[in-house]
Amino acid sequence: MIPYHALRVVPRRPQDSGKTLQAMADVLGPPEEFFVDGATAITSAAERLRKHVPALSPWCHNDASDWVGRLTQCWTLGFGHRVVGPTDLPMPPLSDLLAMCEGFPRQVPVSQATFVWRLPELGDDAPDRPKRDIGEVRNYYAKPEPLLACWLDHRRKVHIGGWAVAQPSGRKPPRPSAELVERLAPLGALKDDGLVPSWGPGEEEARKGRVQEAAEAFRLLVGAEVPLPHELSNPGEATDLYPLQRQHKEPGDAVFRPLGYRSLGVGTTGVVAWSRTTSAHHRLEIQIDVGTRARRIIVSLHLVGLGFRIQAAPLYSSWLEQGKYHVNQDDVFVRLVENVATCVAHVDAHLDEVEALLPSTPPWWKLPAKATHSS
Repeated sequence: MIPYHALRVVPRRPQDSGKTLQAMADVLGPPEEFFVDGATAITSAAERLRKHVPALSPWCHNDASDWVGRLTQCWTLGFGHRVVGPTDLPMPPLSDLLAMCEGFPRQVPVSQATFVWRLPELGDDAPDRPKRDIGEVRNYYAKPEPLLACWLDHRRKVHIGGWAVAQPSGRKPPRPSAELVERLAPLGALKDDGLVPSWGPGEEEARKGRVQEAAEAFRLLVGAEVPLPHELSNPGEATDLYPLQRQHKEPGDAVFRPLGYRSLGVGTTGVVAWSRTTSAHHRLEIQIDVGTRARRIIVSLHLVGLGFRIQAAPLYSSWLEQGKYHVNQDDVFVRLVENVATCVAHVDAHLDEVEALLPSTPPWWKLPAKATHSS
């Protein structure tokens, strides 16, 4: 596994794709690769581009994939994960690419358009890293590697971003030269958005197998029946818009903080969350979804680590209906939370057995700052 730093250039001002391409070419020279992915299966971007910029016809692929570009490896594009490339063609002149950008989005309908520059000063792609026949594209890249790119996404927004290879410790990427930072200054400030893991095909399969085994053990542990302090009664029908008077965070703070959990606050969708860091450097989250209308309580525990999130529901009442319990009184909610705390204490006592099944977590990995609230 090789760690990469996700880079982002914060623009000084909004730009369209043509102006951004020209500005980056002024700084870095012409791009080394590009691709344009068709917007729909009904309107061919390749056919439209042939009419709009005839000089780009050799780079138009209006087969079932419907894409335009020059790539040096296989990529997967779009929501349908269509495999395209590589191509043996050279890059077209920058003037033709700028003319293409002028046609976005009316003359040339696209879902994304991307231009790539590979920068050795952002780190060398590790020679022992297994090469993928097919990469994975998330907006603009085939795999994490030393590059910068500008891209137009499906929402017609222009972005600049890329990757830098981290040091073996994972703590710092190669420092961009002062010259590069100065040259990029007209585009915006270069920011580091944190580390992203990248696994080779063999590593990926082995990791997924261990995570799946641990997920099964975690769900059995969380769903185990334990003696509870309160027997919650049959809640009957749900009461919509019942105005619970007590803050939902306070009862949880009272029982989860003594167990070593800190509050993650209240989400906009009605999710209250707490978390702690485990001995294996994972994070265990407690999420209580109180909803925004009906008080149908949903409780879940999440084990979060490098490249995985495992979710399970504790058995805090014998009256759960599809994992939900209907609450219409404050004192019932307090007893419910105390039952959940008892389940959490049981999980804490045996969590080491589950974490032993997981891949080791490198010391450089930094936990996300906030919980990803689930509803």
